[in-house]
Amino acid sequence: MRNIGLHIRLNKTIFEVAQHAVALKIPIFQCFFIQQESNQFMKISDEDIQVFLRDWRNKFENLYLHGSYWINLASAQSHNKIILREIELAKKLAFTHIIVHPGSTKKGHHKRDGIGVMARNLNKLLKTENEIKVVLENTAHAGLSIGGDLQDFLHLKERLDHPEKIMFCIDTAHAFAYGYDITTSHAQTQFLALVDKTLGSGAIALIHLNDIKQPCGSRIDKHERVGAGVLGDSLRQLIMHNQLEHVPIIMELPIMSDEEEKQILEKVRNW
Repeated sequence: MRNIGLHIRLNKTIFEVAQHAVALKIPIFQCFFIQQESNQFMKISDEDIQVFLRDWRNKFENLYLHGSYWINLASAQSHNKIILREIELAKKLAFTHIIVHPGSTKKGHHKRDGIGVMARNLNKLLKTENEIKVVLENTAHAGLSIGGDLQDFLHLKERLDHPEKIMFCIDTAHAFAYGYDITTSHAQTQFLALVDKTLGSGAIALIHLNDIKQPCGSRIDKHERVGAGVLGDSLRQLIMHNQLEHVPIIMELPIMSDEEEKQILEKVRNW
């Protein structure tokens, strides 16, 4: 059976996140390690880590850390220290994946320069990191931002020493906002052919199943509850395609009540 879960906001502690996930009866969840209220990196003691591992970790299958927006793998500066810190804590808590936005090239440079920097940063990271899966997510942005155009990932893989160690997350709202029309059967076939060519269907680790109200190509990254945006029922058709039908799903919903979250989860489970 396909795993379906939510991104859960970290307000104070990782325990609150796990409790909410259990209440929703979801086998997987995604969260930041940045606290919503303070915008600070989560503080957790060794004792609390042991409690999480003992009392909570076995209630879930895969756990997904969404890397903070402070990470910019396309920068030659010290941003790698941030991802290393987040990966270190993720491994202590037995998270299985870290989802990362690729980042953006410095002003005055060409995007290919940023892809080169990103490849060097990832080569250094992946040389020794084998415990947690690094997952790159497509974005809604263009210009110097990397990852809106799926071809960026193909150019990146050509520069990686171990491209097989990188996996990918497809965000449906980001794809549509960037300019990929996924609302019709024909358009979805074209999009998934491009996914296979650039990312590789076997390298898709996760789907961020998100709707959007803005038109195709808006470049605006603003999620809507599944079914309430312009993608609507086309999302069901897309995720049931044989290239994606077994890929786990995380929904990144706007703020809503617990009951509304349960209703949307039930809706997608019944697709």
